Amino acid sequence: DYCKCSENKFNEPIVLAISRLEKENGIQYLIEAIARIKHKDTKLYIVGSGSYEYELKKLVTELNLNNRVIFVGYLHPDSNIKKELLCNTTMVVFPSRLETFGYVMVEALICGKPVCTTAITGSELIPNYAGIVLKKVDINSLARCIEEILENLEKFNAIKIKSYAQRIFGHSSIGKKLYKIYYSVLKYGKNKS
Repeated sequence: DYCKCSENKFNEPIVLAISRLEKENGIQYLIEAIARIKHKDTKLYIVGSGSYEYELKKLVTELNLNNRVIFVGYLHPDSNIKKELLCNTTMVVFPSRLETFGYVMVEALICGKPVCTTAITGSELIPNYAGIVLKKVDINSLARCIEEILENLEKFNAIKIKSYAQRIFGHSSIGKKLYKIYYSVLKYGKNKS
């Protein structure tokens, strides 16, 4: 089980973002959204590195969020620290307008965490009990999304989210889909000759 979680180590709500720190990935909007939400005890953990990191850290200082925004840095995909963060976070936010549905989103869902994401390719796979898909990405919509999840956590049932993720993204499900694809390709190829 990818997300065997120990006891929650945090007493406050945790928002997690795992991303390359590049301007187009929208982390700056997420930082500003954290400044605007009414849940001032919420912390934002940012995992990743990139060429925009300096500007993001500067923004955190300008907004006086140094005690609420934690830059974790790059973590190897199999890192135990990343798994602990996924286990202990309240939600995972994906503010990018350009990236497609990524493996990190699957990891979040497999850990039973609600997601707040933009309407990127693949976001149609997120049922309303597993998160919120934003049509418009800006500071206000991200802040509303975070607040809606924090204020309605009972709506985002971890067991239901995990079950859905296993059913759709689990090894068995993906294996069956790949088998069907390969079978149809091989069958079509034989009929052509």
